Amino acid sequence: MTWTVGDDGHLPRAARRFLAAQLKLYAGGEVRIRLSRPKRTTKANAYYWAAVIQPIRAALLEAGQVASAEDVHELFKARYLAPRVAEVFGEAHVLSGSTAELDQTAFFEYVEAIRTDEDVLALGVFVEDAPESLRSHRISDPF
Repeated sequence: MTWTVGDDGHLPRAARRFLAAQLKLYAGGEVRIRLSRPKRTTKANAYYWAAVIQPIRAALLEAGQVASAEDVHELFKARYLAPRVAEVFGEAHVLSGSTAELDQTAFFEYVEAIRTDEDVLALGVFVEDAPESLRSHRISDPF
């Protein structure tokens, strides 16, 4: 089962009740809990396209280089994400990594790589930091 942790750091009340009831069934037994980082949000994605990709695209156009937002996106995926292999029609193809597969922390590490990219800096593009509300922090080992 999957639940979303609220902004207050708590699970919804119904989820807490369900978990408490289930834990009673395993009294004295071992229980595994898996925490995973959330995928990037639609707001983080909107920030990426509007505040990162578009200013870079605009600077390229101003410098006389025509490139679509998708072109810029594909360039940085190839530059900063590990390639993936997909099999299509029985043939293996190496493709750029996917930003859709990144969790929030990895996504903003990717954005930071773009913000500090030598070519981006050479164009004079300043990409603003993402609002803190969009960022995720690494979870440290609690044990």
